[in-house]
Amino acid sequence: MQFQRITDDLSISKLGLGTVGFGTTVDEAASFAIMDAYFARGGDTIDTAKVYGSWNPQGISLSEVTVGKWVKDRGLRDKVKIITKGCHPLLGNPEPRVSAACAHADIEESLLRLQAEVIDHWYLHRDNEAVPVEEIIDALEAEVQAGHIRSYGASNWSCARIEEANKYAKSIGGQGFTSSQINWSLAQANPDYLRSQGLVAMTPEAEKWYRAAGMPVLAWSTLGSGILTRALAGKLDTVSKGTMAQFWNPVTERRIETLRTVAAETGYSPLQLILGYVMCNPIPGVALVGAKSVEQIEGLMDCAEVQLPAEWIARLT
Repeated sequence: MQFQRITDDLSISKLGLGTVGFGTTVDEAASFAIMDAYFARGGDTIDTAKVYGSWNPQGISLSEVTVGKWVKDRGLRDKVKIITKGCHPLLGNPEPRVSAACAHADIEESLLRLQAEVIDHWYLHRDNEAVPVEEIIDALEAEVQAGHIRSYGASNWSCARIEEANKYAKSIGGQGFTSSQINWSLAQANPDYLRSQGLVAMTPEAEKWYRAAGMPVLAWSTLGSGILTRALAGKLDTVSKGTMAQFWNPVTERRIETLRTVAAETGYSPLQLILGYVMCNPIPGVALVGAKSVEQIEGLMDCAEVQLPAEWIARLT
């Protein structure tokens, strides 16, 4: 397994396990089996969020509950890295929740659900540009000082806001954002579609910023919600309308053909190239992947050690 350093004290697997459906669409037994298989193959980074699985009648994060149960049952708290996120709007209510009070409450609740004393890396799941970065950074630095979180990052934040926040953090001797979570894949997202959802995708301009900053990026929807592999298999008609609206455009279409050509020339599987594009990128990248079965996670873990040369990355881009 390859690893990515986030802070001086935190390194995480280059292939991280996403858990959106754990406890809901993936029941507890299947979730435990997937995490067992992931850990057995060298993975140590589990990504969850307060909002994941909160669509149950109780309105609580069954993903966090499931992850917490597994870590405690297996006695692995000192061997796995727990990432979670908060300050997401409540489901069914678009009102922003980016504030010091919401961050503190969400972190306290996540600690209880995860049965943990500290969260290794915590993300603001959304941004609200009406809130000054000073208020946000002060709140998160206080959570670090209180021992509730070890480090923190920005999920679905623009480069400009991250830069502004970290400039302030530096001025007060704070840690600041040490990583970012955005949509990043060979399937190029349509920015307008994501923007309507309050989400942020990698763009050519963002690539330049992240390269210069050297900030690690944890990529969600690395597989483009299946659009890449289904297109290669001639099954584009099985892709949902939502996924097509999110990812289908001339850039994605061109990259699919390049992916097909590079796979044929090199002998690497499309899946190895798709994940390797993020994990071996000049931008320090971590590919977050989800699975609904042990078979799926085993197939993904077969790509964990892939090494792609820079010229392949440039060609795929």
